[in-house]
Amino acid sequence: MTGTFVRCWKNSAPPLLALSFLLCGCGRQPAEPTPPALVPAKSTQFLGNGTMGFRVGDFGLGNGLPAFSLDSYQKTGEEKIVPVPHPLNGKLEWELNGKRMAARLLRQTQTWEVGKVITKGTAQAGGKQWEFTAETAVNSYLQLTWSLQVSGDAVPIYDGKPLTEEIRIPVAGRIRVPRATLTIESTDKDDERFVQIASQRLQTELPEQPRQFAPMGLSSEIYFGHTFWDADVWMMPVLVWLAPDSANALAQFRLQRLPQAKSNFSEWLADGTPIGKGKLDLSGARVHVLGAMFPWESSVSGRETVPGPSRFQHHISGSVMLGLERAKDFLPQLNITDAGRSVASFYQSRAQEVRPGEQGIFGTMSPDEHHTGDNDLYTNILAEQVVRSYADPTWTAARPRDATTFLTYNGDRLRTYKQAAALLSIYPLQDPAAEKEASQMLTRFAGKVIDNGPAMSHAIDATVRARFGDVEQAYREWRDSWVPYTTDGDLFREKKAAQQDRSIFYTGMAGSLQTVIYGFGGARIDDKPSGLKLPSGRYLSFKPRLPQAWNSIRLSGIVIGTKTYDIAISKSGAHINSRGN
Repeated sequence: MTGTFVRCWKNSAPPLLALSFLLCGCGRQPAEPTPPALVPAKSTQFLGNGTMGFRVGDFGLGNGLPAFSLDSYQKTGEEKIVPVPHPLNGKLEWELNGKRMAARLLRQTQTWEVGKVITKGTAQAGGKQWEFTAETAVNSYLQLTWSLQVSGDAVPIYDGKPLTEEIRIPVAGRIRVPRATLTIESTDKDDERFVQIASQRLQTELPEQPRQFAPMGLSSEIYFGHTFWDADVWMMPVLVWLAPDSANALAQFRLQRLPQAKSNFSEWLADGTPIGKGKLDLSGARVHVLGAMFPWESSVSGRETVPGPSRFQHHISGSVMLGLERAKDFLPQLNITDAGRSVASFYQSRAQEVRPGEQGIFGTMSPDEHHTGDNDLYTNILAEQVVRSYADPTWTAARPRDATTFLTYNGDRLRTYKQAAALLSIYPLQDPAAEKEASQMLTRFAGKVIDNGPAMSHAIDATVRARFGDVEQAYREWRDSWVPYTTDGDLFREKKAAQQDRSIFYTGMAGSLQTVIYGFGGARIDDKPSGLKLPSGRYLSFKPRLPQAWNSIRLSGIVIGTKTYDIAISKSGAHINSRGN
C-alpha cells in the first residue's frame, strides 16, 4: 500500500480514509445527548474506488448521504445515475456503565504512515473527557478496516454493537494501489500535499472499466453522472501518466460508442442538420455520410442527453479525438483510425467555405459556453487538426482575429468569458500560429474569466504562462486554480461559491495537475523528432520552467508503451530513466 495515503492540505482525513470522519471535528459538533447520526453534517468526506463512491458526515456512518456505483443508472429517459444503499449507514455512540451517550469531539490530531492514518484526540461523553486513539487502514481488496481504542472504561458502540477491537466493512470492487507517482519538492508544503492528494484521487477513484467518466465521478449525481469533454480534454492528459488502466478505460468507453456516434450523425442529417442558429445549408455541398458526432453530454448509451443549446458545442467530437490521440501516445494497443476518419468526415460536412481554400463552422457554441455563433477559434483549429490528420492534409479552417491577435469567435466583444476558450488554441492544441502570438493572447484574454467560473480556467492561464516564460505569475495562477476550490475537508469544488455536494470535481484537479506536468514540467508531445519516441510515432520532450518555490518535479513508474520510466525534472532540465523492462 506504499503511497496510498497522504496528509490532507486542510487538516482533514486523507482521500481514501473516509472512515476517519468518525473522529473528525470539521463541522459543528452535536450537543449531548443528541445522537450524532441525527445532526446534519456540515462537512463531508468521500471514499471511492472507481466502482462505487460514498460520502460520510462529521459523525456517524453515512448520515443518510447518498452513495453511487458504476451500475446505478436509471435505464430510461436520460439514464441518470441514481443512489444505491449506503454501505455505512450506522452510527457511533459510547457506552459508560451500561448507559448510551453521544460523544462530542474536543480536539484531534492525525499522523500518516504507509497504508494507514492514526488519529488521537479528546472527546467528551457522559460529562467526562476521554482520550482516544483510532487507526484506519484499507487493505488491497474488498475490506476497509477501522479500529478504535479509548482510555478508561467507556466502550464505543458501532451500529448498536460494542466496538472493542475492529470493524470490517465490505467495499464493492477493490482498493487500488497507485503504480505511478507525481510529486513535487516545494518550500510550500501545501503545494506538495495538494499534488499528492489530487494525483491519488485521479488514480484510485475513477473507473478501470469502459464506463462513465463523469466530472464528479461517483461522488455526486450532479450532471446525472454523464460524460463530457471533461474526461477527454482535462482528465485524459493526466491519466495517461498516472493511471494507464483508467486512460485505457476512457478510450474504450469512447470507442465502444463510435457506432452510436455514427448513428447520431445520420440522425442529424435526417433532422435537417440543425445548428445553433437555424439549420445548415448543405445545398451543393459534399456530405460525408460516414461521419460521427459524439454527444456533448453522453449517457451510457452514447446518445445526446442535453436538452438545450449546449448540444451545439460541436467541438466535442474533436475533443474526444484529442483525448484518444493522447491515449494513443502512451497505449500502443489502441486503434483510433476509424474514429478519426469518421470525426473528420463530420467536420468536412459541418464546415462551409468562407473564402477559397478556407472553411468556416457556423452556429456552434464556444467552449466559453456563453456564446453561440460563427468560427469559434478552438473548434475551428481542432476541426482542422482532425481533418488534416485523417482525411485532407490541405484542409484549412478560418481563424477569427483582428489587427492585434486572435479573437475567441466572430464578433468577440473582448469582455468576459465563463471559462477559458481562446487560450485553448495555445494549450492543449499547440497551434503554431496561436503559439507565436501567445504573449498577445495572454494580454488579451487572461483574467477575463468570470469570478465564479470553473476551476480549470486558471490552470489554462497558468500552463500557457509557464510554457512561455512568465513563471512566477504562472505559479500564482496555478495556486488560484486549486486553493479557492478546496474545502475544509479533502474535497474539491467546481466553483468557488458552490456547495460541497458539488465535489469531487476531478476536472479541476486534473487541470491543476496538467499545469504541473505540461506547464512547469514543460512536457510537450508533437511530431518534432526530439526526445522520447512514443508508441503513436510522436515525440515527448521537456522544457522545464519551475517556479522559484519548487526544487523538482518527479514522475515515477510512468508506463509508456511496454516500458516504465522515472522522470526527474529540475530547473536545469529533465532526466528520463528507463527501468529496463
